Amino acid sequence: PFDDIVPVPPYLAGCTILGNGKVVPILIPNYFDSLLANLDHQPVVRHPQTETQHPQSNSILVVDDSIAIRKTLNRLLTQCNYQVVLCRDGKEAWTVLNKENQMFDLVISDLEMPGFDGFKLLQMIRSHSRHQNLPVIILTSRENDLHRQKAMNLGANAYVTKPFAPVAFIEKISELL
Repeated sequence: PFDDIVPVPPYLAGCTILGNGKVVPILIPNYFDSLLANLDHQPVVRHPQTETQHPQSNSILVVDDSIAIRKTLNRLLTQCNYQVVLCRDGKEAWTVLNKENQMFDLVISDLEMPGFDGFKLLQMIRSHSRHQNLPVIILTSRENDLHRQKAMNLGANAYVTKPFAPVAFIEKISELL
């Protein structure tokens, strides 16, 4: 996602970098009709932090071994006024989840990580009485049905593949909270 330093048209969600190094914009098709209808007018500028306000009390644990994904999610979620705690793997996340003074409203976890992978973390969350009702979103590059079904059978509330659309992802988080 872009930061809020530069105004962003509403049809532009952000950009991604392909494996060959090309930067590609991520467009939001819902805005195309209004964009095409108003070609003579300036597009309305979207500021992510004012679009949807979330209470500051919602805290999210992000678990991913990729520093780029952690930074991207941290920026996106903090712009939406969520409190964010970042972990590098499932083992670190499990330690953070079980701290006495730490409570989370949602977990976003990758599947493939060192230490405990996302499946193991999800299984541990669902088998612990303190965390069994904690919403968990799996965010992974694995698109196949085998991984999706396993995650859902273990109790995942949502399964999102990378790269993801930021606006739709925030909407999914709002649904679960």
